Amino acid sequence: MKKAKQKLKIKNIILCLFIFSFSLLIFTLSEANAAELYLEFPEKEYGVGDIVPVDIKIDTEMELVNAVSASLFLDNTFFFEGFSNGGSLINFWVEEPNVDSKNNISFSGLVPGGILSEDGLLTTVFLKAQKEGTRMISFGENSKVLLADGKGTEANLRLKNYKLRIMDEIQNSKFIIPDSFEDDNYPPEPFIPQMGRDKSMFSNKWFLVFATQDKDSGIDYYEVLESKVEIKKDFEGWARAKSPYILKDQSRKSYVYVRAIDKAGNERVEMVKPKKSTSWSEFWWIYVIIITTITFLLLRKKVRA
Repeated sequence: MKKAKQKLKIKNIILCLFIFSFSLLIFTLSEANAAELYLEFPEKEYGVGDIVPVDIKIDTEMELVNAVSASLFLDNTFFFEGFSNGGSLINFWVEEPNVDSKNNISFSGLVPGGILSEDGLLTTVFLKAQKEGTRMISFGENSKVLLADGKGTEANLRLKNYKLRIMDEIQNSKFIIPDSFEDDNYPPEPFIPQMGRDKSMFSNKWFLVFATQDKDSGIDYYEVLESKVEIKKDFEGWARAKSPYILKDQSRKSYVYVRAIDKAGNERVEMVKPKKSTSWSEFWWIYVIIITTITFLLLRKKVRA
């Protein structure tokens, strides 16, 4: 009888160990390919009227990811004042942070090649606190992170929301949205604009794709200039543009310049050379002048002789 109880006890222990091991395995598998979106604030408390800087960050948890699409739900206690992409891991913005009619913020972007980070900054949004109380700032369930596996696999995503306490008086008025970046004396990072053409896009027209980063103040806007001749100095004719940009000169015989300008006014200019060198036949008049001049000089020399 005693031996039977011991055997039963051993069986129960083995069964418990099996259940525990199986549960641990399931938990481990569920955590694979995971990532986490979370928020960071300089302070824990703010007052009505304060500007609240919110860093939106990602922990890829040792997974290589290359795309993020996220939304942030706000109620009427906050007003969206703006954003800064300075220092962001994202270097190709599909949609910069913006607010819709329901006071929800959304953004999406790409990181070619992928990133690994425990505390990667995606963007910083600035909110103005309008009412006191404990307020929830939460991610939308439609937020997504894609793995850089060549298949666009969606990562198992955890969304870490945040409760923020708003007092009835201004607590941190020192937090203001920067409207000048006097300390930013550095231009945006170098980049390589890429030409493309696809039958399924833009009626098979040539287009230009470009993107760069600015780690300090962030990229403000881009400008494009197409020119038949190579430009050695600043030239008029720049036009604001977004990527992808459809070329005006579809013959690809123009030099195409892209100028990235950050929020401090610093700029970086990159160039794409013409696909084909300009044909000599387009400058026939130059050859006519040369030949005429040589002929004239020979005839003049002959007459003098």
